[in-house]
Amino acid sequence: MSSQQDESTRIAVFQRKEVRRTLHNGECWFVIADVVLALTDSKDVTPYIHKLRQRDPELAKGWVQIVHPLPIPTSGGEQKLNCANTEGFSLHGFVK
Repeated sequence: MSSQQDESTRIAVFQRKEVRRTLHNGECWFVIADVVLALTDSKDVTPYIHKLRQRDPELAKGWVQIVHPLPIPTSGGEQKLNCANTEGFSLHGFVK
């Protein structure tokens, strides 16, 4: 892992849960699955996110504008994970 990536990739703690984040174009982007897990305590966030998108047509319609797959270090190596910035979360009711 490069030193630039070390500086731009951080773990945030929200309600005692780790939320992976990275800098993209000068702003923080958070792994959506981590945020949903921290907010809901869901055992499997994938179906939770899927149902959320089904129930909220505006979220489903705008998903590709607020969600970007960004490279995030994981225990299995770097992977592209769906991320959103704070504006994306607040606009669509994830965070008030």
